[in-house]
Amino acid sequence: MGSSNFTNLNRTLGQMLARAYDLSKPLKEIGMMMVGDYQKNIEVGGRPDKWPESIRVKMHGGQTLRDTGAFYNSMTFNATSDSVEAGPGSAMQARARILAEGGTIKAKNKPFLKFFIPGVGWIQKKEVTVPGRDYTYSPPESVETFGQIVQKYMIT
Repeated sequence: MGSSNFTNLNRTLGQMLARAYDLSKPLKEIGMMMVGDYQKNIEVGGRPDKWPESIRVKMHGGQTLRDTGAFYNSMTFNATSDSVEAGPGSAMQARARILAEGGTIKAKNKPFLKFFIPGVGWIQKKEVTVPGRDYTYSPPESVETFGQIVQKYMIT
């Protein structure tokens, strides 16, 4: 191998190494795709399996996890040089975990939880169990594309 070939190889490896230290560009692209995946999950009512419908949807139609649109529209991402996170914005963080994982909400400072169900009226309960609806799913084709994005970035 001639010295010019080693020079080209060294230059290419150096460029790849420099890119490996700052993956923010491909991670931003991946973050945008993740947000799209999460919003699609809400639009179709769960992927790969459908979620149980909320009481509101059963009674009045609409989409589970998309009453006012605030949760859906809050989806965002944060990409750094070496990581990306996607999910609801900070204003929705308190609700996000219970919506994704499910769980029981109990009255703490008062004897009952009180909430309004249209067509039914005000309801009082000591606790409410929320089924998990994991909106953070990315299908295999998206995950494959994530890898392709990073690979393309590293070699171009």
